[in-house]
Parts: sequence; C-alpha cells; structure tokens
Amino acid sequence: MFAKIFHKHGISSHSKKPKKNDSGGSSMSANLNPRLTVHYGIPATASILACDLIQRLVAVGTLDGRIKVIGGEYVEALLVSPKHIPFKNLEFLQNQGFLVSVSNENEIQVWDLGQRQIASSIKWESNITAFKAIHGTSYMYKAFCIPVYTNTII
Repeated sequence: MFAKIFHKHGISSHSKKPKKNDSGGSSMSANLNPRLTVHYGIPATASILACDLIQRLVAVGTLDGRIKVIGGEYVEALLVSPKHIPFKNLEFLQNQGFLVSVSNENEIQVWDLGQRQIASSIKWESNITAFKAIHGTSYMYKAFCIPVYTNTII
C-alpha cells in the first residue's frame, strides 16, 4: 500500500517539468526528492550482542556505531551513535529501560530506550578492558589497563 502511494507521487513529480517562480529559480517542491528507506532484520556489520531476559529484548551492536534493539510484542528500534565507531561492550541495565555501550574509543554511552536517545555519555582516558553493570542498581564496574613503560639500558 505504501509503495503504491510513494510510487504514484514519485511518477507524477518526475513527469512534470519544474516550475519557475517569480524570482527565476525553481519551486521549492521541485528541489525536494523524498525517499523511503526501509531496514529490517539484523544489520550485516553486527559485532556484539546483549539481552535483557526480563523485558525480552536483544541489542545488536554494529561496527559502524548503530545499535539495533529487537524484542517481543513487535518492539524494534535503531539507535545511532554520533560517532560511527564499533562497540566493544554492550549491556542492559536489567528491567530499567537503559542500555549501556562502550565504544572502541573508550566512551561509555547510556541509552534511554523509552526516548531512543543518549541519556548520558562519558569518555575515559584509559583503555576500558572489561565492563559489568551491577544487577538491580545503576552502578557499574569497569576495568582498564594502564600501560607500564620501562627503560632498559643495555
């Protein structure tokens, strides 16, 4: 049904020549070219998974900074990080409506699933190697590696 509506409008707008307005330029509607983009399923660049068993949700992190959230009762959302970089950790705060992601650049992002946007974000200077949310709380453990440099004189 939607394809017919967009196809019908697309043919009628492309078959007409753009109208000129009084100032000599083309009309505003002739400059617009609306497109319908559809995505379904798991993204091809999927790299990490997380699940919330209570809410029956699965989150799939990709190599290009997207998170696809899929769940029961026809829940589906696509969260897009402002930085298009891979995630190295992804975890739900169980039954709280939040998802925490850790990027390869050591940025921790807390996503509000109800509003489908980032609720909080913080960048760490050191390399985060492990991450775990404490069950039933809003607290989290993180482990990081501090490089040790030694000078050797031979």
